[in-house]
Amino acid sequence: MNTSIIISALMKKRSVAYLVLTSLEHEYFIPAHALTEVLEHIDEIMEQSELTPLEVIERMLVILERITIVEEDEVKKRLGEAVKIMGNRDIKDAPFVAALMAIGADAVLSYDEDFSEVEKHGYKWLRPADLLRGSRRGSMAG
Repeated sequence: MNTSIIISALMKKRSVAYLVLTSLEHEYFIPAHALTEVLEHIDEIMEQSELTPLEVIERMLVILERITIVEEDEVKKRLGEAVKIMGNRDIKDAPFVAALMAIGADAVLSYDEDFSEVEKHGYKWLRPADLLRGSRRGSMAG
């Protein structure tokens, strides 16, 4: 999954992203740098969120229990290949694709349409609503 999912889960009281992360039986992965990026903007998120600051922190803790961090070394090993996939769309998304490859996941979970590019390479791009409709098991990276 990418940062758009975590940020969405922290912004709205009735967040589909939060519902998916906490209620469906999937494995969720995120590159370490992306989690750092979310935490660097946590004050901004708290200011703009429908939730109280305490609710944002509580949700973040719940999310952290549900995700596995993909270490930077693993991401770097696949980054060149991931850049080839995402380079035409948004090269900043390549680390999420590299994490997907590093763990052998089958899909990336994101609201970002640039990830539709992975479908040309045998992976799936899913949004949280897709998972609610399908409710199937699997591993999500990004």
